Parts: sequence; structure tokens; C-alpha cells
Amino acid sequence: MARRNSRESPHSASESLRPTVILKYLKSSLRATPFSLPLSLSLSHSLSVCLCLLIYSLDTLRHFNFSPVEPPNPKMLSAGERPLPHAKVDTVTMPDLSNGTAAVLQENPTNPAHIQHIWVVTGPAGCGKSTVGNVLRTELGVPFLEGDDYHPAANKEKMGEGIPLTDADRWDWLISLRQAAIDALSPSESNKFHPPAGVVVACSALKRKYRDVMRVAAYGSSSVQIHFVYLKLDEEVLLQRVTQRQSHYMKSSMVQSQLAALEEPKGEWDAMTINVQGSMEDVQRNVIEAVTEKLAEYV
Repeated sequence: MARRNSRESPHSASESLRPTVILKYLKSSLRATPFSLPLSLSLSHSLSVCLCLLIYSLDTLRHFNFSPVEPPNPKMLSAGERPLPHAKVDTVTMPDLSNGTAAVLQENPTNPAHIQHIWVVTGPAGCGKSTVGNVLRTELGVPFLEGDDYHPAANKEKMGEGIPLTDADRWDWLISLRQAAIDALSPSESNKFHPPAGVVVACSALKRKYRDVMRVAAYGSSSVQIHFVYLKLDEEVLLQRVTQRQSHYMKSSMVQSQLAALEEPKGEWDAMTINVQGSMEDVQRNVIEAVTEKLAEYV
């Protein structure tokens, strides 16, 4: 057998830094009285103790399982293709200092009774957003927000003159409407600090990126879910309905510009498409059935 080098320490470099070795050194070091030593030796002794504590702390942190937080996937968010949120179970990893392993704890998923829903009724002018929104308000017993009310005066003036809105014109409007939806779901004096189970919002949300702005209302809270109810209708019927409107700033010429900008929510899991070509009774029935079916997924 090879002879051990007399200069070799009985402990390897890694073994000498083990917590048990450090603690043994600390116990023996603390038995000494630093104040009885010269000042230079006392400082040296204190620095040695601090260094040992630092090494021990770093070794302990090595056993923690810090999972990095992944940034949101822009492609997934823009397409509304996040995993179904009601099946989410929060997992927390806690260190087990007794044996250096990590114990995984699972919290209960969000209670369906505590989930609040934001129903965004979308589509171009004349599709019946306000009518359907009021139907859902009555059916669900929740507040209704009319998106047109949140347009600034400048936007209404432009649309009244037949000038299409740009993306820049819509950002502040979408953000204001989104905040109004969040406020409606928050405890306040207006709801006697008992927030409703949801809120219905009428918002054209013609483009995918407009819907992304509204989707932010549900971020950061697993108890808030957002759904888009897209009302699909032919251009001819849209023009007819807008023309028959009385005292409304939206002119019939705006229908073509909205249809040109329209990006139907195809492939977006949080959106449902309702054909509103039939009678109002049929439309109401189809919308209520679709919403009821969606709510059943959370029970």
C-alpha cells in the first residue's frame, strides 16, 4: 500500500469545509476568551470566526432548491395559449436541513367558488356587444362596463368624423378599461367590500395585441380568469345595424376600417366564437350556453 504523505492533512480540502468540522472548530474557538488576548490576536480570532460562519452559510445555501422564474413566453401570451389555469397547483420547495434534501409541499388549488371571471365581449361595431353584455350582466348577476364610455373625447371625435383610430389612440383606452375591470373585482365601498364573482366588459379588442392588453388584468392572481366572447357577424349586417343607430358617434364608414384591422381570435384558448347571425333570442341562448359551459370547467 502506498504510504500517506506525512504532510497531507487527514481531511481533504472539501472535508475541512463540511459544516460538522466548522461547527467543531467554532465550539472550540468560542471557549477561548478573545478579550484576554492581545488586540491583534483578538481581531485575528474574530475574523477567523466570521470566515467560518460565512463558509457554513454558503454550504447551507447549497442545499436550497432555488428554481429560476422563467419570463413569460411572448408567443404563448399573444396567442392566449397558456395552460388551463384552473388545473394549476402551486408547488413550493422547502429545504430539509436535517438531511440536506428538499421537501416539496403542494398547496391546494384555487377554490372554484373564489374564482372571479372577466368576460370581454368583443367584435366590430354593430355586432351587438352592448346587448350581449347586458344579457350576461343579468344572467350572471355581475357588473357591466361599456367600453365606449372609457374612450377619451379625442377618440370619439375622430370616430365621429370617420377617422379610424390608430394603435396609439387605443392604448390609453384599453388600459383604462382594464383598470376599471380590476377595480370592479376589488373590495371597495361601492360593493360593500364584497366583490362580485365577475365583470362583463364590452370592448372591440379587434387585434390580438389589444386582447393581450386586457389579458394582463388576470396576471398575478390565480383567482382571476379572463375570457373573450367574440361575436361574429357578416359585414352586410354590421353595416345595416350601424346605419340604423341613433345619436351614436360611430359612423357606418368605420365598419370597413374595423373589419380591415380585425384579427379573429383563432387558436386562442381563452376565446370563444359565437355566430350572432340569427335572431336575438338565438344569440342570447347561444351566448348563455357557451358561458355556462365554460363556467362548468371550474367546478
